[in-house]
Amino acid sequence: MPGLTILAAAEAAPTFDIAIVTTLISVCKSIMGLFGEYPLNILLTVSVACACFGLFGVAKRSV
Repeated sequence: MPGLTILAAAEAAPTFDIAIVTTLISVCKSIMGLFGEYPLNILLTVSVACACFGLFGVAKRSV
């Protein structure tokens, strides 16, 4: 029966541990805090931009 299959799939849904989510949020906040300090924000911005351009260049060549 299709109804039972959907119910069984809903019962097996994964649950998230709140501690892991809280840790990930705190790590993201600390990394974003680095953008507030003067020399680091310029270096990080340039590094992220170069990484993005490199990623898009590889993706464009692969198509």
